[in-house]
Amino acid sequence: MIYRIGMSATPTGHLAPVVIVPHHVGPDGWRAALGVVADALDQKPSLPLTVRVPGAALDDLVASDQATWERLRGHEVAWLAGGWSDAVLADLPLAASRRQLTREKTALDAAGIEPVGLWTGDGWERYMASFAIEAGYRLIYLDAALIEGSPDRPGATDRAGDTVVVVPVAQEPPEMPAGDGMWAVRVRPGELVRFCEENPGRLVTPDRYLVDHLPGERLVPVVTVPERSGDAEVFYRKLLGVIRDQSERSTGADLVLGLESREFTTGDGGGGDAHHQLLEARVAVDRARSRGDAWVRVDEIDWDGDGIDEIQVETAAATLVVDPAASQIAVWDDKRHAWPVTAVTPATPGLITRRIAEDATEPTPVPLRLERRTEGRAEARLTLVDSIGGQYRLILSDTALTVRLTPAATDPMRLGPELPVLLDPNRTRLRVDGGDWLPTAEPVAASGHRFRLTDGDRTLLVSSPRPCDLFVTPLPGRGLVLWPHWPTVGAAAYQVTFDPQ
Repeated sequence: MIYRIGMSATPTGHLAPVVIVPHHVGPDGWRAALGVVADALDQKPSLPLTVRVPGAALDDLVASDQATWERLRGHEVAWLAGGWSDAVLADLPLAASRRQLTREKTALDAAGIEPVGLWTGDGWERYMASFAIEAGYRLIYLDAALIEGSPDRPGATDRAGDTVVVVPVAQEPPEMPAGDGMWAVRVRPGELVRFCEENPGRLVTPDRYLVDHLPGERLVPVVTVPERSGDAEVFYRKLLGVIRDQSERSTGADLVLGLESREFTTGDGGGGDAHHQLLEARVAVDRARSRGDAWVRVDEIDWDGDGIDEIQVETAAATLVVDPAASQIAVWDDKRHAWPVTAVTPATPGLITRRIAEDATEPTPVPLRLERRTEGRAEARLTLVDSIGGQYRLILSDTALTVRLTPAATDPMRLGPELPVLLDPNRTRLRVDGGDWLPTAEPVAASGHRFRLTDGDRTLLVSSPRPCDLFVTPLPGRGLVLWPHWPTVGAAAYQVTFDPQ
């Protein structure tokens, strides 16, 4: 190894402490974590330290806690960029990732910070090297789990002639670090002082280490993005739609940037309000893009990334995503009442028609195809057909969703649409045609023309011209599943309307 003047050639095994403050802890958590970092630096002024905080956290600290910020500014800290929120940059469209860094730069400039590198965390795509150089960074810090083997120092990686140096950040230091290598290690703020005392003379920041050492062997990060649960996947797909429709106008920009954080896109800490916040962003983006309340847009897009197009309907009042191939209603959001109606837990798609035969068997839903679509003032109509002569019409009018089924002649069975609804089962009551209220904490069945469900905050009116049976089943997480259905009687049409109140 060739050494440059200014650093000892004695084998030491260098360690680089890195503090990562996540977005999901919020303003109180940001201030608390950075306060502890400031305390550690006050006790150990010579502590070489690399810190990554989201741009939103830095902006908050500079604006609300000048005392802590002035203490941090009094020490040499190597700061990392990585986005306004704690976004998985490799998991976002390029335009969204660029907006993350552009918005973050306003906070960095206001704080007088020049980052030493870019934090990409546990996500990697091949274009990340070019993306980092485009943003002005030659160092990329990422989770060591993305690097095969155990490299003993940072190494170069390249893509189409763009070369950056990758710094793997491990969760734990190696057992016996030796030689002149360097391992970056993630350290909690409260453990910095102890970490410093246990490793005297061996601490360094990666950028400083690379001033005096050449990079090691070439590193090839594994192309990956974090795994998502079914609930987070639905949120992520809805978020991509908002990002796609987002204009360069500033309306709702910070709200969308915040929702791009990994806490929401991976489900790690998103909590129950994620879909409500996304719906707020959806409305803000719509207002910036469209005027009035009478507009309608119907697109055929591969919404869920399965290679088969879905149908997405957007109006000023509601969002509807239909998957004809699976005979499913994937999403129904009521914008007017700020109610993500189908955002239940666990994620449960609606069925355009669910069938149960007389012998209690349940046939697989028949694939459908779009035959016709009609767009009117604040209303969209989708006509779907199957291969055996059935017709299924979905009408989104203002906030109400109507499903009209005209099935092909079949053996007698019970059929109807099944829809998940975000209501609290423990608080929801069901009333049939003005009768007594029934609890829904346990499965319940009722018959009639009109059914009202309310949990005190939200109300849904379910109505049918032909009397139907309604089965209501609580979900183990949150929400209910509604199955209004009828026994088939020859060639007939069956219609039900779900109307948020």
